[in-house]
Amino acid sequence: DVMFKKSQSSRMVKSYTNKAMVAALATISPGTDILVQGYLGIHMIKDLCKIYDVPASDIDANQLIKLIQSRMKKTLPLLLAIAGNGFKAFPGIGTVTGGLMHAVAYGMIFDTLGRSVARTLEVTGELSPVLVSDLYKENLSENIESRTKDFVKMVLKLRKDN
Repeated sequence: DVMFKKSQSSRMVKSYTNKAMVAALATISPGTDILVQGYLGIHMIKDLCKIYDVPASDIDANQLIKLIQSRMKKTLPLLLAIAGNGFKAFPGIGTVTGGLMHAVAYGMIFDTLGRSVARTLEVTGELSPVLVSDLYKENLSENIESRTKDFVKMVLKLRKDN
């Protein structure tokens, strides 16, 4: 049933998005965040493929992660700047650390990636890294200001809860 799969994939994306934000808050040494996020990304892709009964090889998932990471090199600095501005909407937070901004950026990245993978699987019935990557690029900037505020709120709640 299409609606059931959509609902399952939506919950899955939300779960992995939260994991990615928690990992960004917890990651201390530079470079390890990329490894952790890559690991989470590959597992999210494979889990979404299971929901849609689409075979996903390690090669497909890795190829997709590499494509997204190459896009991230261009978009991450922009997302970090946008996240920093997003925190300005919440007075009294004090100095915003890089970890908080990274958590917001990775939240946006995982949410966008997950929704792009799910949509591609739903429509085409296959994992097409190029199609997912194109959809990701298109969707990342969609409603960016309101989405940034939503992710800032989520990160602040995660930080408070942990």
